[in-house]
Amino acid sequence: MEIKSPISHWQALLGSLLVVLALTVESSDFVNDQLLINSNRTLLLLINYLIWSLSIQLIYSWLAIIELTYTSFFKVFLPRFLALVLVQLLISNIIFSAIKLAIIDQSFASSFNELFRVLPQALVSRIIDLSVIVGILKVVAGQKRISAQQLEMSNLQNQLTQTKLDMLQMQLNPHFLFNALHAIHSLIGYDNEKSKKLLLNISRLLRKILELGNQQLIPLSEELEFFRTYLSIEEERFHDRLKTEYAIDPDTEECLVPSLILQPLLENALKHGIALLEGPGEIKLVTSADPDMLTLELRNTVSLEHSADVSMGIGLKNVSNRLETLFPNHYEFSTQGQENSFIVKIRIPKHDI
Repeated sequence: MEIKSPISHWQALLGSLLVVLALTVESSDFVNDQLLINSNRTLLLLINYLIWSLSIQLIYSWLAIIELTYTSFFKVFLPRFLALVLVQLLISNIIFSAIKLAIIDQSFASSFNELFRVLPQALVSRIIDLSVIVGILKVVAGQKRISAQQLEMSNLQNQLTQTKLDMLQMQLNPHFLFNALHAIHSLIGYDNEKSKKLLLNISRLLRKILELGNQQLIPLSEELEFFRTYLSIEEERFHDRLKTEYAIDPDTEECLVPSLILQPLLENALKHGIALLEGPGEIKLVTSADPDMLTLELRNTVSLEHSADVSMGIGLKNVSNRLETLFPNHYEFSTQGQENSFIVKIRIPKHDI
């Protein structure tokens, strides 16, 4: 398999022309406000760097990708390096001499003597050229390799994040369905009309879940609709034992929240709070916002006897995990037990639709 150079021939050619231009200007002189260019030097530079640019793939394949060790440097890298230097030196000077012979009335012997005279200097120059080219290739290849690894890590992280969110949502949906069907079961034979009404509400909820799919963030107004529908099912289950209250800041309804984030909070409030009460209980949902953060707070009544037993069940743990995945290190999730109430508070970055 061919190992592609990180620098294309066109990029190498453009770089070579810029180097030739810079070196030409550097070696030229101003005489009587006129720029005098050393044409021989410019021609040799142009031939030299054009050959290097056309050989960029060969240089990279042969030298730049080798993982150097002490042994491979002397056995592989150095012989190949010197071979490339000598071949390039020979080809460039043959082409240069041929052009001079064609344009200038100069004998072959004179051209050979001139080449022999500058050979040591030309050899050092080619070694420096190739060393710089190899260094540039290694640096560019290293940067591209790091960028590719970072992109791959980012893609893997995104895939992992989506997988974690999907797993958490998969845990949520069957749990919700079980509780909803249990509520209907408690009404069958007792109030069939209400059972039918609850089935319709459950149908609406399941349709909503299917519509959400993998959608992780939705407007709070949609989340509240789901919350109220599900709560209406539970209100039928608890009859007059459950009182609900809302304190919704209108400015928060267009804010984005994780889909179905309130449902496990509600389940926790019902299971560990309202269901254990001998008398009536209350659930209150409060939303508020400041310029940067959105606050969701759910309060529910708990019995004095069981207030110390309220803890983080699987629903609340899933909520915490989802928040950490969606808003890493940029959210707040807290629970607080008071004398006869339990409060769950969520603070997330405020994002409007």
